[in-house]
Amino acid sequence: MNATLRADAPTLAAPRRVLILRSSRMPQFARAVRCARARHPHAQIIALSHRGHRDALLDAGVDDVIEIPGRRFGVFHVAPFRLLQVRAMGFDEVVIPQMSAHADLHINLYWIAVAIRADRVVLLPGEEAAQTFERKEFLRWTAHEAWIRAWLARLDVPIFLGLLAAACLVRRPSGRVVDGRRVRVLHIISSLGVGGAQVQLAELLNRTPTDRYDVELLVLGNSDGDFSRQWLTRENLSVTYVKEWPRLTPSVREIMRRCKAGRYDMVHTWLFMANMVGAAAARLAGIPLVIGSVRNLSVWKRERWYRKWWHRLGDVLGSHAADVVTVNANALVADHATWALMRRSAIRVVHNGLDPASFGSDRVASRQALLQLTAAPSSARLVGTVGRLAHEKDQATFLRMIAEVRAQRPDVHGVVIGDGELRAGLEQLARELGLDGAVTFLGSRSDARRLMAGLDLFVLTSRSEGFPNVLLEATFLEVPCVATNIAGNPDVLEREESLFPEGDWESGAYRVLQTLSNPAVTAERTAAVRARAMQLFTSERSVRTWLELYDQSLSNAA
Repeated sequence: MNATLRADAPTLAAPRRVLILRSSRMPQFARAVRCARARHPHAQIIALSHRGHRDALLDAGVDDVIEIPGRRFGVFHVAPFRLLQVRAMGFDEVVIPQMSAHADLHINLYWIAVAIRADRVVLLPGEEAAQTFERKEFLRWTAHEAWIRAWLARLDVPIFLGLLAAACLVRRPSGRVVDGRRVRVLHIISSLGVGGAQVQLAELLNRTPTDRYDVELLVLGNSDGDFSRQWLTRENLSVTYVKEWPRLTPSVREIMRRCKAGRYDMVHTWLFMANMVGAAAARLAGIPLVIGSVRNLSVWKRERWYRKWWHRLGDVLGSHAADVVTVNANALVADHATWALMRRSAIRVVHNGLDPASFGSDRVASRQALLQLTAAPSSARLVGTVGRLAHEKDQATFLRMIAEVRAQRPDVHGVVIGDGELRAGLEQLARELGLDGAVTFLGSRSDARRLMAGLDLFVLTSRSEGFPNVLLEATFLEVPCVATNIAGNPDVLEREESLFPEGDWESGAYRVLQTLSNPAVTAERTAAVRARAMQLFTSERSVRTWLELYDQSLSNAA
């Protein structure tokens, strides 16, 4: 945070009404609520947020929520009449929780605070101390320094792309001789939030031989929290964060310095942004070997919800800057080769793997727990899905499938485990489909795996996947599965009768009815799928494949 920002609060009366801008992830927002409650225990605290987060925000402790349409948060993305309505409510203080201390990344939020005309503005920059301003001081700072920095930040992406292009042209250095000493490996991942890539990275780190490898982990940011850190059991594992993230060019410079100081033999990147930023920094720092890991179909990068003008160019350059590009499902080879303009032969497949020994749930007890949570009758057939409530997971198709299935099988009860920005819309769709009392939304659950074991059928309706861990989990739990015929789903299920086209809820409903109506055949097929998965998709096998790839690639780089 720039030195002109003062941490000492102006002497103003205690606020009667406080507005918190819900522009950041929930952990940072919850911190803002706690700070506001501690400072002003008698004030009314209200959140300004996009639609779909009301329940989570109320649970965080606010008194009310003002919802705005759209997905972008900023003064130029909120209707003027809406801002006037908020302003008329007479807020004495506006709190802005930020995921980082970089002022240039939050200029639109500052202008919202200016437009609301509160007497006091409080910034919560990342993990740093709160910064408090009176209104005129904040207006001067926003109009001058923050505005200039915001315009300078527009050069970040072009400069970053230039660094990526330069990284592709850098001559590959010969690897240092590693015989007789441990190989130094730096893993770089976008976040340690909830995700399949994080689980696979944890499995690899935990099982990498300590006598052969020194491993360190660098995380771009903690915007998604540290949920997956609980899976890291390797002793003395160094986990650090990029201080400059999410600014691209400064992050590349910071990682370059880290690479040069660490003298790593190899850098292994995970997920979209880390693949680009990590490859640029590692190659420019002269690291002998760079391995990238693509974990999903490119369709999500094409969708309007995620796409930016430079994403494909950055992905193409990042893939070509790496020495080896890996994917986790057979279908991703052709997909990424087309997206990143690569030869298919330059892409390696390393399937995901899980530890079968960790899947010991009592299915009878799990079913009883689900029946209690859903209030479904004991005779109900429980058909469920597990995952983030997001566009790429397409739970809307799941709900339409349940509605179609119940026309012939009214004993079917739908179960949705997971939470996300689409929850309110999905609950509304369920009501429109006449599924009141027939579908239960359980939200995010720490015991999701145990509950999944109680399902009669697991359904995955994703439009975009890599190799879905959740499908493998259901398989190891001996739960019958039906899934879309995309990405790694056929790698796990293999059989055509368990797959249906993405978005085709009628075909999906037919697969569900077919599976439920033939219990003996279903049980035999489920056992066969599980036996095959136990051979091909275990943690032990996955880690062995990674280490073989490391050894081969290091030999080629030497």
